[in-house]
Amino acid sequence: MSRDAAIARAADYFDSGGFKADLARRVAIPTESQNPERAAELTRYVETEMKPALEALGFGCRVLRHPKARGPFLVGERHEGAGLPTILAYGHGDVIRGLEAGWKPGLSPWRLVETDGRYYGRGVADKVTGAPASPRSQYIPAIRRSPSRAISTGRCSFGACCEQPR
Repeated sequence: MSRDAAIARAADYFDSGGFKADLARRVAIPTESQNPERAAELTRYVETEMKPALEALGFGCRVLRHPKARGPFLVGERHEGAGLPTILAYGHGDVIRGLEAGWKPGLSPWRLVETDGRYYGRGVADKVTGAPASPRSQYIPAIRRSPSRAISTGRCSFGACCEQPR
């Protein structure tokens, strides 16, 4: 895929509303690793959102669990060939509470809101949603817009985990 084709593909993903739809769906999953009542949400985020998204891109995925962890770990790997570069991407389920009461009126940690060209919602500016400017979708768009560059040039790994505070 040429550079121009990759840029056109990324622009189409954004302009068509695909990026916003993916981001909104991921922001809506209330992952809070400090809240034991949200353990099922951490699992849902990994099992029904991130794992299928990576598998659709040709990744082999494993979900790992540890008795002391507050949530599952997702490991995805797509190996293109020996001797090719490795690309590592990292995302995570959130590690703190959503603190709904602290959000400005009209905003919520679990709902994506666009205001003045900016997106608001939990995880839109870190690695929680998994894409630049969007945690829970973070690296998926990068791979979608340029799979020949991001994946086909080497080995691409993705790790998502729900971290436990120390």
